[in-house]
Amino acid sequence: MYHLTPHLRVQHTAANLGQGLLRCLESKPLHEVTISDLHSETGVSRATFYRLFDAPEDVLIYLCDRYKQGLMSDLTARDFTTPKDLFLDPMRFAMKNHTLLEVLVRNHRGDLLDDMHDATVSFFVEKFGLFQNFGPDELQYAQAMFHSLMTATLVLWVRRGRQETPEQLLGYVEAYSATLARILKTV
Repeated sequence: MYHLTPHLRVQHTAANLGQGLLRCLESKPLHEVTISDLHSETGVSRATFYRLFDAPEDVLIYLCDRYKQGLMSDLTARDFTTPKDLFLDPMRFAMKNHTLLEVLVRNHRGDLLDDMHDATVSFFVEKFGLFQNFGPDELQYAQAMFHSLMTATLVLWVRRGRQETPEQLLGYVEAYSATLARILKTV
């Protein structure tokens, strides 16, 4: 858990620790990162660290929460012109923040990736009435499938070396969806 106040100094220190953690995670997995490692990277004292965070993992959670806030801010400010933007815009945002995604993939933190994209799906459900004809159970499954598709696509994109553009990834999703629709029509 983290314990941050809105004070500028606290926010600056938390951001510094976040960047320090990302640098540490370039050379070792999350479970091996210590407070001493973070102190070496950032100069932030152990006492200050413990005033803000309980453990290095909490710094990663803080970074994911900042990602979600940035994504929601970005999506809220956007004027969506096509339904494809529902996929493309979150992908573009994710690609700009690829360092965090790479850390999550390398450290097998799909749970945090899922959490980050749950907010996206909820935003689109509320803003655009996606799945509006679905009952509560159907809606839960639809949201899970939609965010799992986004998360799985990003994980593979990271593992493949971040080669594809958002438009190429959308093309893969469209081809997959068309194939799935054909399969389900034959069942």
